Amino acid sequence: MWCLQILDLDSPNSSAILRKPFQYLSLGDITMNSNMRAREVDSSTSIFKRRSVAFFIDVLILFPIGFVISIILGFWWGYPSPGFEMSIRIVISFSILVWLYFIVSDISKNGATIGKRIMKIRIETIDGRKLTVKTALIRTAIKLLPWELTHLTFFGLSQGWEIFSSTQMILTIILYPMMFIYLYLMFRSKGQQGIQDMVVKTTAKALDSIN
Repeated sequence: MWCLQILDLDSPNSSAILRKPFQYLSLGDITMNSNMRAREVDSSTSIFKRRSVAFFIDVLILFPIGFVISIILGFWWGYPSPGFEMSIRIVISFSILVWLYFIVSDISKNGATIGKRIMKIRIETIDGRKLTVKTALIRTAIKLLPWELTHLTFFGLSQGWEIFSSTQMILTIILYPMMFIYLYLMFRSKGQQGIQDMVVKTTAKALDSIN
């Protein structure tokens, strides 16, 4: 509703303007706005917890499958000593499985692994689009870099269980700060972006439901 306001009644050149009166917010409006802001804050702060739980769910799914594959390969080829052959065995048993799992999940309709679907979050570009194969591949490579370097350090470059070379020592010194940086960046963004997301410009979004 608008009201008519007369300016300077005593002046012969008085004029009138239409002014919209001040609108008072009801208690219900204030409560609704407060609840909306609270939900936004809760969504941003809880996504780190959701993403952490989703990761452990995915590990619980993938590790038994990789372990079974490793056992089957052991029956066929035997169990190798630490070194190049063991590194290849790990790639066949775990790495291929894990890479495919994350890439296919990222480019899927839901943009989420099984763990993320359970925790109701998804990965998308910062402008809300689904990931391309190229983006998912680069993102997965960055995310799994510390994991693959660990395999290389402790198995691929190993000359035996009792021998730890200088190269292995250098890679170990690199690995621990790298993992700390990964975790710090994830924590600082409240779980919305890990370093892999920052590089390829993706983000984790909390959803009420994922079909």
